[in-house]
Amino acid sequence: MARLPSASSKPEASAIVPSAPQPVIEASTPPPTDEAPAPEVLLTAHRELEKLVLTGRQQRIKELVAQPYGDLVHEGQLLDPVCRDIEALLISSQRRVSGEVHLLLQTGSLFVTGVESPYSLMAASRGVYGEAAGEWSARDALGFSRIAALPGMFHVRAGERAAALAQRE
Repeated sequence: MARLPSASSKPEASAIVPSAPQPVIEASTPPPTDEAPAPEVLLTAHRELEKLVLTGRQQRIKELVAQPYGDLVHEGQLLDPVCRDIEALLISSQRRVSGEVHLLLQTGSLFVTGVESPYSLMAASRGVYGEAAGEWSARDALGFSRIAALPGMFHVRAGERAAALAQRE
């Protein structure tokens, strides 16, 4: 895959000829950090805050609507009512995305060294795993396990029922 020349490099003579093939960058490939450092820093910091304050489902749904929304914008369909619906979801998802992200910048590299937010889901969990957190009791855990196991139990029962019906025939 070809990379576009950076803003600081001089274009080659063939790059300015209209008939020459132009390099293509796939949309799924992020730009190298050394070619767009400011946006890369901002996007990385924002993504880290989202991981800290959004639930897993919020993150997945946000990612699911991002591409169709980008397609609509690219196609000039901003007046389509679905754009307002997607924008409402995105705006709502960002209400708690605030805090501080600590970064280490090195030549051509970006490292996240810490993230803090008053809306941190990790801080809200009391920092203890299991029953000691006081979020649930052993009885609650047993009930949850039974509910979570229902689809598997139904699958087994349905197989047993089908086998019993087949033996009767």
